Amino acid sequence: MKRLGMTLRTVAAALGILLACTPLVRGDPSLLDNWNFSADIRHEDNPSDLTGNWVANEPSVCWRPTAPGEGYVEFWIVGGTDPSPYPSYELWLQQEVTDLSPGPYSLSFYYNFLSTGVAQECDLFYYSLLGATDLAGNELGDILIASNHEDPADSGTKSLTFDVTDGSLLVSFWLMRTASTKPGDIALETSVRIDNVRLAVVPVPGAVLLGGIGLGYAGLRLRRRTRTAA
Repeated sequence: MKRLGMTLRTVAAALGILLACTPLVRGDPSLLDNWNFSADIRHEDNPSDLTGNWVANEPSVCWRPTAPGEGYVEFWIVGGTDPSPYPSYELWLQQEVTDLSPGPYSLSFYYNFLSTGVAQECDLFYYSLLGATDLAGNELGDILIASNHEDPADSGTKSLTFDVTDGSLLVSFWLMRTASTKPGDIALETSVRIDNVRLAVVPVPGAVLLGGIGLGYAGLRLRRRTRTAA
């Protein structure tokens, strides 16, 4: 029994090394609060704090339940707006995550972009990551996802791997209507649905290797003790 207890402790220690050095790639649960929009979001035009939940700048960005414990968020730019002075609209949804360890992370989300048609006027859907760089060390700018100038309907899952540089990350989604040069173009209606926004730690290869060494060491000790007992 004593040998069995020592063996179990050795295996447990090795598994502890593996779990500690290999964070979950899928990020389940996500490092973002309210990642599946199962709780309501805040609506503030000039928020002083963007942590703890999503913040939207307009009441038109609404949380809508789809099933118990699940939801999605939706942007709407309605048609029929007075075209004179050809206004631009910008709806945003943001959340800041703090106390992150510098290193590689991944962001993934589902989106559904739908507009009433292709026109001279252009509605843009994009996202940005403030406090992150690409894997080559370049700062990340605005990343375009969809535009009704190119395609009035688009959907899918986006995923990006990047490095967090300063311990905090501001995740932002934007739906923007640019000023039109033709009054008829402003009559379009455009919506974007977003769901399952996941932020996850990406394990570095060295950490995975260290965890594998720990398990290999545990197996070696187990085999040695088995031979000794025999």
